[in-house]
Amino acid sequence: VFFFFFFFFVFLGPPAARPARGRGPPEAPVSAPRSLVWGPGLRAGVVLPVRYFYLQAVSPEGHNLTRSPPGQTPFKVVIKSLSPKEIVRIHVPKPLDRNDGTFLMRYRMYETVNEGLKIEVLYGDEHVAQSPYILKGK
Repeated sequence: VFFFFFFFFVFLGPPAARPARGRGPPEAPVSAPRSLVWGPGLRAGVVLPVRYFYLQAVSPEGHNLTRSPPGQTPFKVVIKSLSPKEIVRIHVPKPLDRNDGTFLMRYRMYETVNEGLKIEVLYGDEHVAQSPYILKGK
């Protein structure tokens, strides 16, 4: 046991000295228009209990970020019915940070909509990629 710990600390260093996964120097800022959004939750024909799609953060130079932006992420998703007459409950949790520059966006609908949905993906107040996405109903 002693040899294991000795080897561990001599060759790898103490745990505080090793960089954490997905951490390191901050990357370039995020470009909302250049970022990518894709997945089955952006298609009206896909029916899942919890719908989801992915977001890849991209720098202003067009490079995919390989680490998450520093601090609390300002990405958010707003989903509304296209018709003001249709009232629908939709649960949209905070984006799930995958610590590699990508985020998993999820939403759960508790009713159906006839007209369709408007999905806005925002970075701060700026639309991401081709947001807003329109999912047509019947």
